[in-house]
Amino acid sequence: NSLLALAHDVELLIWYTLHDGPNSNYWQEGAFGLITYDSNPDDGIPSRKKPAYHAHKTLSKVLAGTHFSREMTSQFGLPRGTRALRFEGPGGRQVTALWSHDKKRNGTRVQIPIPAHHTITRQVGMTGSSTSLIPSRSAKGPQRYQVTATLSESPIYIESR
Repeated sequence: NSLLALAHDVELLIWYTLHDGPNSNYWQEGAFGLITYDSNPDDGIPSRKKPAYHAHKTLSKVLAGTHFSREMTSQFGLPRGTRALRFEGPGGRQVTALWSHDKKRNGTRVQIPIPAHHTITRQVGMTGSSTSLIPSRSAKGPQRYQVTATLSESPIYIESR
């Protein structure tokens, strides 16, 4: 998982192969690409970018300019089989990456605290879809705000600034 690698100071990740090979339908190793095989590159029809391509693009875009800050799983009271990682950037920007690696935990709802002075909050899905979020007042104090996220096996990012 690229998020866990970033959290452990891995400086370089290399994907096994960019494009699928011509035998990807019956040879597993030929299907590890981020982009499907193009049997006729001159026909003007581009190769299809696979979900992993979009996931890496989203991760790179959302986490650009941030650094890993801390593991938030236990602080959010999340059960085993889930993860929450906090990344921070300039100007107090925060990105929290959340996911479940246990199907039984899919649908788990989590409250993410948002600093009161942050005026923009959004949820970004694994493949780049973005939804604006409106923080609500937290029961933990008058100056505390939060948003609710629902976990799945696909990472989501809660960004606030």
